[in-house]
Amino acid sequence: MSASGAGPEPEPRPAVRTAHQCREALYELQVFLDGECGVTLEQAITVHLEECRPCFERAGFERELRAIVAASCRERAPEGLLDRVVLRLETEVVWESEIRLDPPGYRGI
Repeated sequence: MSASGAGPEPEPRPAVRTAHQCREALYELQVFLDGECGVTLEQAITVHLEECRPCFERAGFERELRAIVAASCRERAPEGLLDRVVLRLETEVVWESEIRLDPPGYRGI
């Protein structure tokens, strides 16, 4: 699927890319995948991914990873868990407020 979600990814065509170009493309990859880059950068990264198999594969991996994380984040906590956590936190706060921090035998000022 393309970055815009409009269809399948094009197969990269062979081209000679420099390590510097790849570093730049990969540096901006997250912004590109988030759809938060400008038109010029989007076009440059799209062309790079079309021409560079290693970067194309890295972008595919990142997309798959994002999909897995998104799917796992859809799970809901078991019923009542939030209430139990809040109750436990409130209990801890009350318990800590009852602890005297003065050393034994301290009579105050």
